[in-house]
Amino acid sequence: MLWFSDMNTGVFGFTEAQEMYRREIRSFLVREIAPAANARAKLLSVRTAVDAIHNCLLIHGQVGYSTELPIEQRLRNVIGLGIGNGTTDIMKLIISREILGRESLPY
Repeated sequence: MLWFSDMNTGVFGFTEAQEMYRREIRSFLVREIAPAANARAKLLSVRTAVDAIHNCLLIHGQVGYSTELPIEQRLRNVIGLGIGNGTTDIMKLIISREILGRESLPY
């Protein structure tokens, strides 16, 4: 039963990520580019999706990892989303640079 509360919380996180993406698309269309905000939206959406799929795997047990259900394929796809256009570590670096300033980071 605790998984349902986690998944419900994850749905709200996914909704928040969708709203962040919408804001970033609007700002991109008017030529206001904010790399850190884009990185936050990507990082939140990938984390939320991985958590939701992981909870599905826990609910289905061993069958969730088999090829009978598409859950394991979805997990690989979502992890791949975290790699495209910069890994999640790069996204964290971009966010940190905005918070701390470019000169405070070693690279």
